[in-house]
Amino acid sequence: MNIILAAGILLIILSLVFQKNKKFSPYWGFVLIFLIMGFQEGIEGDFMTYKAEYQDMAQGIGNSSATAGNDTVWLFLNGLFSKFLPFWMFVILLAAFECIVLYKLGNKYGSRQYGWLGPVLFYFTFYLMLIQMKALRQGFAVEIIVLAYLMTGHKRGWLWGGLLTFAAVFVHHSTLIVIPFIILHFVVSKIKDIDKVKEYSLGKPKLVFPIIMVAAFMFVYTLKSTALSGWLDQLALIGNMNDVALSNYLETEQEHAFEISFLIVLYDAIMVFICSWFLQRTTIRYKILAFASIIGCYGDMLLFGMGSLPRIMMFYIIFNIITYPLIAEMVHKRFSKTAALIFIVFLVGYAMKTSLPMIMSSDKGGFGTYQFVFW
Repeated sequence: MNIILAAGILLIILSLVFQKNKKFSPYWGFVLIFLIMGFQEGIEGDFMTYKAEYQDMAQGIGNSSATAGNDTVWLFLNGLFSKFLPFWMFVILLAAFECIVLYKLGNKYGSRQYGWLGPVLFYFTFYLMLIQMKALRQGFAVEIIVLAYLMTGHKRGWLWGGLLTFAAVFVHHSTLIVIPFIILHFVVSKIKDIDKVKEYSLGKPKLVFPIIMVAAFMFVYTLKSTALSGWLDQLALIGNMNDVALSNYLETEQEHAFEISFLIVLYDAIMVFICSWFLQRTTIRYKILAFASIIGCYGDMLLFGMGSLPRIMMFYIIFNIITYPLIAEMVHKRFSKTAALIFIVFLVGYAMKTSLPMIMSSDKGGFGTYQFVFW
């Protein structure tokens, strides 16, 4: 039996059954996610690399080759916990921290009507739970940034948010890509009428702005396929220089390495349109979340097929678990419940379509080999 698929179906069923309870469903959704993430074993790839290196550090054998001595906070935590905790307990602590932070994010900013959708999207969206189960270090950095996002609205938030962001950089250097966004959020959080709706439009009708955003998206996609293709090839090779398997693949299969399915382009273009529509009509507090989701769509298209580089978009895509349920709520209020449900089926269906091949695969790197740590 495929444990991850069975648990995911259970999550959807429970979320639908208990969706009327505005706090129960998201909470228990993240409890189920914690069980899957925290008690994992048998997944080939980065997870096994981190496990081996953690065990080496427990025996006093060198530093982590995965971090090359650069991400000192991660090395410090590994060195500290490896002295008195086995690796499986360290993974449980990471998963607990990540799920608590994500639940807090949803509790503060999420939809009260469709909050249950957040855990479902986190579970099935490929660049969220599945990748974080492998890329432990980068996933940890993502949730530290989410915590920094939560802290920036508090008293002395600039201090705590700054310290957390600084720490995240030294867990995984890809955190640098999200620093401008955190700074923007801090500035926006100081606006006194942050909960006031201010609609922005480049003309009438108000669909002009979403149309322009989609046109810009398609223009970038065209550039990727033409003028930027050679430059992106070199960027991918440089970015994956430390990953021997990916570098060899990119060098030998370069002609097809960056091809992107039009289904992905179409989905991202649709979501750019919908997020832009939502951005115009929501409060200032949520405009920045919509902006993060739009950046995630652009990055998903632009970096697709570039080895491990697309993972840096996790820092923006993570906010989809808040933005998309809020959009579903707005669609419900402005149109109908049926329209909201169609939107939800569209989101979950696409997420499952893109993640199921990896969930079902028992090849090296697939999640079909998933086991609970005690089995």
